[in-house]
Amino acid sequence: MAIRRLTLNEINYSIAIKEDSNSLIATITNLETNEETSQIIDYYSSINGQKINLIINGSNVTIFVQHVDGKTVVTIDNILYVVESSESSKKRGSKGSSGDPEGIISAPLAGIVTKINVALGDIIEAGKTVCIVEAMKMQNEIKIPINGVITAIDFNESDRVEKNEIIIRYDVSE
Repeated sequence: MAIRRLTLNEINYSIAIKEDSNSLIATITNLETNEETSQIIDYYSSINGQKINLIINGSNVTIFVQHVDGKTVVTIDNILYVVESSESSKKRGSKGSSGDPEGIISAPLAGIVTKINVALGDIIEAGKTVCIVEAMKMQNEIKIPINGVITAIDFNESDRVEKNEIIIRYDVSE
């Protein structure tokens, strides 16, 4: 039986896969709530490594898999999931979902800072939008990955930023 740990949309799971004669049994455990579910996968195939057709508990399911920025993006029934193995999560240390080291928020791409939603000293909850960077008429909401107190804002609204330039600095808070 193969057991893997992974992070899916920032929740840690354990997946145990047991091979039966013509099927797989996948047991998925939410490591935070200990909630467990099992699925019987009767048929599995991979087409070009991107599309997977499954029969799960008697229902046909098509899964699309893409690899983007070192993470795996899985689409099931038009719902996007970001999957990251625990090993890669450990390798990146204490980085947030954006990939930035803890304490900084940087531009994911070159563009114009169109909105700063925080001020020095603000206490911000994880997942809140701290600024918006616009590139090619698309607005990208930049969120703080963990709770923090804003300690520096290095750009103003209407400033141009380059990819990976630090926009906001923060101290981690509880």
